[in-house]
Amino acid sequence: VIGPFINSQVEEAAILLEKYKIPIISPLSSNNGKPYGNIFYVMPSEELKREVLFEHFKKNDGNVLAIFSNKKQQNKETLLAQFPDLKIVPISERGGVTSESIVSLLDPIKKNYVILDTEKTGLILNSTGILGGLKSKYDIQLVVFEVYEALDFDEIPIKNLTALKMMYPSVGNVIETPQEKIFAKKFKKDNNVYPNAAAVKGFDVTFDTILRICQEEGFTDSVSKHKT
Repeated sequence: VIGPFINSQVEEAAILLEKYKIPIISPLSSNNGKPYGNIFYVMPSEELKREVLFEHFKKNDGNVLAIFSNKKQQNKETLLAQFPDLKIVPISERGGVTSESIVSLLDPIKKNYVILDTEKTGLILNSTGILGGLKSKYDIQLVVFEVYEALDFDEIPIKNLTALKMMYPSVGNVIETPQEKIFAKKFKKDNNVYPNAAAVKGFDVTFDTILRICQEEGFTDSVSKHKT
């Protein structure tokens, strides 16, 4: 069963179908509810996405800084517990950061990943402005955990974010390969519109599920043995 889309309903379906050993593939919710042996989550958890980010930092021998707004202190404590080497840029009484506080934590030799976790447009402008001025002397890449609404604010020029090579973990991919472009064209022909992220995910999840059902070991064992 692919779906339902709401986590509470996924768990209700799991309870009803568990005695029949029927797998539930949850396409939208992530694993943050009660554990059931017959639920398979398509969406990675926020914790897993952050682990992948930090694995990337470590692989590239990066120096990692983080800027948290006052409302994101819980995130700060959680990350520090997981990644104690994380360097925290202090927030001033005015709710911003200074060039001096950032420079004191930057490494002139290593690549510097600067995590920005905030809902405040002012702090984004303040931080990206300072980082943009420092990138001629330091190797800096801006990192966010998700594309916040505040990043779409008109006062934040997109060129400032692209200049800092803004990076974030994503559960979707951009259509780039020839095979993906063929799929997009066929989808457009059938539906009069190019596929959005939900359509691509719907196709991928369904196709993956069918392929696993066709394996000799069946769906459940296939999940534990093979990644796609």
